[in-house]
Amino acid sequence: MQNVHNQDWQTGAIPWPNGLEIPTDELLQSLDERAYTFRALTQARQRALRIPQESLDRHRYVIFSDSHRSDRTPGSDDFLPNEETYCEALRYYLDGDYRLALNGDVEEGWKADYDTILESYAHSAYALERQFAARGEGHYLRTYGNHDVDWANPAIVNRHLSHFFDRPVRVHSGIMLGDRVFITHGHQGDLCSDRMIWISRRVIRHLWKPVQSFLHLSMARAATNSRVRSKRDRTLSAWARANRLLVIAGHTHRPLLAPNPDSEPEPSPHYMNDGCCVHRDGITGLEIDRGTIRLVQWHRPTRSEGVRRSVLQHTGLAGMLAAL
Repeated sequence: MQNVHNQDWQTGAIPWPNGLEIPTDELLQSLDERAYTFRALTQARQRALRIPQESLDRHRYVIFSDSHRSDRTPGSDDFLPNEETYCEALRYYLDGDYRLALNGDVEEGWKADYDTILESYAHSAYALERQFAARGEGHYLRTYGNHDVDWANPAIVNRHLSHFFDRPVRVHSGIMLGDRVFITHGHQGDLCSDRMIWISRRVIRHLWKPVQSFLHLSMARAATNSRVRSKRDRTLSAWARANRLLVIAGHTHRPLLAPNPDSEPEPSPHYMNDGCCVHRDGITGLEIDRGTIRLVQWHRPTRSEGVRRSVLQHTGLAGMLAAL
């Protein structure tokens, strides 16, 4: 019997009691996070909003992700400490005629109801985002992540976001900005954040949120685990390289523009990360400014000082795209 099983593995089929044969390569791919991620990202790209290259050349964009806005409960609402910093950044980008792209996990739908979240920040973050949306659909762009994955359903978007903004709002699997820049959250294919999301969101709401609120703990897993972050960064970078794209993701909370040669992932023109809006020392984002791309941080050095914008890194976009 053992020899039969060995032969079946070699021929690429596994026998099951009912006589059904499942190809080994399909089974292994279903368990392989990299393969699953590749398929999921390809599907997200196929469904993505497409913005002409002309817009990338002419307009300015700022990309933020991972605000994780919740219900203002101290300790468990990770966005609350950076609310003022985020709002100050949005005022700057409104004055500079930037277009705002929010790259997933804007709302912390695993911890709180969406209407509660919207009302909690109605007069701060959302009031400023309304001003972008009022300038036209191309000025307020959104993708969904794992913590606000419900926005993948247009009916839920209309019931909550469009109703709240009093205008149509669309949330996408990704955004193709020009011919080679793909903006997407980056959770696709992640075991806990995608394939087992139905378990993860219940654990976060019913177990993690009460503990986090009581102990004032920081976010867990991809946000703080360097091994998890590096693995996800490498997988996203590999898919981008295979498709000759520049991918701009969030999800891991680790800002990346030009990785250090001694760190993971390896230096690559194919992958960037805008970071998040829940860092203890402020928020990070990416600016695309008519040929230049910048990794920026908004922070308050001391309580007595105002919010500052710092350029952490910058490079020419045309040169990066030419190297793909």
